Amino acid sequence: MKVVEVNYTDLPGRIFNGYDLHLELNKRGIYATQNVLHKLSNTGTVYEIIKDTLVQMQLEEYEKINQISHLIYPNAAIFERMKNVKEADLIHYHIIHNHMFSLYDYELLMNSHRSIWTLHDPWILTGDCIYPLTCDKWKSGCENCINTDGYGYAAKPDNTHFMWEMKKELLKSINPHIVVSCGFMKEYIQNSPLTKHFKQIHTIPFGVKLDDKEKKKGEDKDFFSIDKKDIVIGFRAEEGSIKGGKYICDALRNLNIEGHITIITVGSAKMPDDIHRKYNVIELGWVNDDILMKRFWNVVDVFIMPSLAESFGLMAIEAMAQRCSVVCFKNTTVEEITEAPECGVAADYASASSLKQKLVDLIQNKDEIIYRGNLGRKIVESKYRFDMYVDRHIELYKKVMMEK
Repeated sequence: MKVVEVNYTDLPGRIFNGYDLHLELNKRGIYATQNVLHKLSNTGTVYEIIKDTLVQMQLEEYEKINQISHLIYPNAAIFERMKNVKEADLIHYHIIHNHMFSLYDYELLMNSHRSIWTLHDPWILTGDCIYPLTCDKWKSGCENCINTDGYGYAAKPDNTHFMWEMKKELLKSINPHIVVSCGFMKEYIQNSPLTKHFKQIHTIPFGVKLDDKEKKKGEDKDFFSIDKKDIVIGFRAEEGSIKGGKYICDALRNLNIEGHITIITVGSAKMPDDIHRKYNVIELGWVNDDILMKRFWNVVDVFIMPSLAESFGLMAIEAMAQRCSVVCFKNTTVEEITEAPECGVAADYASASSLKQKLVDLIQNKDEIIYRGNLGRKIVESKYRFDMYVDRHIELYKKVMMEK
């Protein structure tokens, strides 16, 4: 079996975008390569789609000016001529927007090979936004778009209905095997007029790699000069509304309980001055070092993930794998995958006051933090291991290969 994993890039998101998957497939005797628009690794089995960078930039700017999205990129024709694509038995597509392929070419891509397509977010069924949040207009045409945070690509509110109609027209000629990571994405596909004809839907949760030998929880507090008695609250700090940073800061501002608390963050955003004055704050910034991330997870007792939208929420699984209690919002996929309220703790959606109260309840009961952390580890071991993620893909690949 010769398999090609396809994604717009290789290293960012490697554990779920086909990069780590193709490496593991090769270890198991399946010849696998990965084709990307932007290659960042030095891996010999990853091939970059040869493009004119200047032309690519001009096309991106043209789409932005004309308020269209993913209609004019010529990269599919180049991709189809690549040697490993011609020889492939099966093509597995991952994130193929991000300025990679034109929607006009999806019929060619999906129908000229045995094809599997992992949908990592709901972009394909909206007028252009990546996460509709509480908006339901993706069900009826995305007219009079109310999306104002710009969390999309080129189409603006006055052109999203056009893009929605384009997608509806161009998607009706394909019906590939679809992979989703959770029930949240499956419901989107089944409820969308654009994708409701997709009948071959498979749920394969993402997986994380577990260390053979766990560190003792909190062992790395000395590395960060954290007092061993501190409760450590961790989260991803990012600008914009999607990751819920506003609600985290508001909850922390109003958190008044006894005991010393350390805040530790990863991500590009900085904590406001008043948060620094109130807590011991450690900001790691954007972390690419696996060892440093393991130290981060080791010291975190409570991981806050109040995302307004996630297509899966891999960081929640990473946190559970390292015995962190996870706090999220209700009515999100993070509530689903953390199995709240038995394991995860879910606050009312978009409510800083509810988030604060859930933190208070946990911090005042350290045994509860330990219990939920240990339960989270058991859930990951039974459902979200990376080897299981690979096993499930191999089973699907074999099934697809049996089809005529």
